[in-house]
Amino acid sequence: MKSKFFVFSLLVLIFSFFSCEVGLGESVDTEPPKIEVVSPSAGSIVRDKFTISGTCSDEQKVQSVEVQLFYIDEDSKEVTKFPSENEYYPGVVDKKGLSWSCTIDPFDKNLHIPDGTYEICARATDKSGRQTTSKKNVSIDNLVHRRGANPSVMYNDYLGKWIMVYHGWESYIVMSSSDDGIVW
Repeated sequence: MKSKFFVFSLLVLIFSFFSCEVGLGESVDTEPPKIEVVSPSAGSIVRDKFTISGTCSDEQKVQSVEVQLFYIDEDSKEVTKFPSENEYYPGVVDKKGLSWSCTIDPFDKNLHIPDGTYEICARATDKSGRQTTSKKNVSIDNLVHRRGANPSVMYNDYLGKWIMVYHGWESYIVMSSSDDGIVW
C-alpha cells in the first residue's frame, strides 16, 4: 500500500511540475512596446495633407500611438513642437495592434505648420502604460502649393501696364497693376 501511495504521490508531483507555469505567465506585460515609422521615408519631402504610418508590436497589444512634430528653426535654433508642447496627434492603431497611421494637415486653420525640416516622433503605449518612441526626419515644403505664393507677372499691351495675378490667402484671385513693374 505504501508503494502505491508513493507512486501516486510521485506521479502527482511530476504531473504538477510539468503542467503548471510558475508565476503569472503571459498575463503580465513585462516588455515595452515596439514602434517604427515606416512612411514617409527618412529625408523625404511631404506636401499638403500627409500620412505618417508604421508598424508596432507588444507582447499583449499596443494600446495607442501618438505623433508629435519637432520643428527646429534654422536661424534661432528654437524648437517648436506641433501640435503643442504637451499635445500629440492621435494615431489610429489597427485591430491587431500591429500597424498604425496618423494624418497631419499643415494647413489646419487652428495650427499653421511652417515649411521646414521636422523630426517625427511617434510614441507607442501598451496596456501597462509602458512607452517607446521612434523618430525620423522629413521636410515639409508647401510654398509652391500654398495660396498667395508664386504670382504671375506680365506686361499687358492693351492696358500699357504691368499686371500681377496671384491666388490670395483668403481663396480669391488678386490682380494688381503697375506702370513700371517695380512699384505695385
